[in-house]
Amino acid sequence: MAQQQTAAAPARPSNNVLQPFSAQQQAQSAYASAVLRGVQQDPHFAPGQRYEQIAQSGSFVPVYGQAYTLNLQPLPVGLITKYVLELVCTVTNPSAGSALTRTGFGPWQMLSNVTYTDSAQNQRINTYGWHLAAVNAMRRRRIPGSALSTDSPSGFGATLAPIAAPASIAAGASGTVRAFFEIPVATGRHSLKGAVLGNALLGTQQLQITFNPTFCQAGTDPLKSGYTGASASNPPTFACTFNLYQHYFDNYDPGLLVPLAPDLSIIYELKTTVFSSLVQGIENFFRYSPLREYWSTVLAFDNGGTMNPGTDITDFTLQAANQTTFWKRTPSMQSYIQRNTFGDDAPPGVYFFDTSDEPIITAADGNTVITLNPSSLQSGATVTVGWEDVAVAQVLSAAPSLAGMGGS
Repeated sequence: MAQQQTAAAPARPSNNVLQPFSAQQQAQSAYASAVLRGVQQDPHFAPGQRYEQIAQSGSFVPVYGQAYTLNLQPLPVGLITKYVLELVCTVTNPSAGSALTRTGFGPWQMLSNVTYTDSAQNQRINTYGWHLAAVNAMRRRRIPGSALSTDSPSGFGATLAPIAAPASIAAGASGTVRAFFEIPVATGRHSLKGAVLGNALLGTQQLQITFNPTFCQAGTDPLKSGYTGASASNPPTFACTFNLYQHYFDNYDPGLLVPLAPDLSIIYELKTTVFSSLVQGIENFFRYSPLREYWSTVLAFDNGGTMNPGTDITDFTLQAANQTTFWKRTPSMQSYIQRNTFGDDAPPGVYFFDTSDEPIITAADGNTVITLNPSSLQSGATVTVGWEDVAVAQVLSAAPSLAGMGGS
């Protein structure tokens, strides 16, 4: 840090329950982050270099109906901001099989779980592949990996298809399914908040993926699969390859790590909870846990194996425990907001609530819930809630886990 800043008076702890660092410490952290990223020049410190390298490549052969779990190996180097997993799967449908039909999230259903535990053994991510895609859509304000249509005679357009999945795979045919899964560590590309020190002494990161056992299934539930209509007696086979990309900063001045403490204490979480025992005609609530700041919520309403485009929901509500209603929306209103966010609708039955501009801060708003009021309800209906939140590590250690029960 610049000499005049290091000579400042000792910082006093903050009174903010969610942010134990003082304004001075936070300002120093922001300054150190800018220097490390090369945005701010400082004669006392050398900036870092941004790298994107393939940490691991490989292949595996999952078996129909069986979960296949793979432990990936991050590089023990640098100040890590995110991982990107490129996963390509060749689906071969036998001649005696049945035609496969692509469902809502398609290629992002290849992974039924992604779990990331940092070098301090904080589990930051424990979620589905489709939830990663949903959060990426909200972060980027566009459908991940999509190409914009154009009438320009310039050669620009959809040519490479980084996200690919055939609409159907006939019996006796094969299809290539490809997806990129962004696994964020820091809160954004231009931020070091939440970044993880890859070469921490005695620290070991754990990054684990599970190939979805129902990626191709005989049933018709679109939330659990990428393709439906498979023959259980003559199932498809899979052959997968992957590249794990690691994004990180290195070759920076180690003296910057001390003032960066507030940024590096941030935990960025992506997790999901499945709620059942829903009741028709009333507001079924899903509670936000205390001591976190929520940037987005995704509700996936699986109405007994059917994902409807809002026709089975009366409204959604965001409400505080003192019965203060922040907003109440019909499915049509929610669709209007989603289209204004990233230009399209989500898959049927899935609703994106982006609160990054006005986060849900439970310490300020009290016990807060989001509700879904189903107008019709089928047997076995569930709501999967995807949570995106940030918290400070030392605060999170005293916080309760994310909500595990719901209903009215």
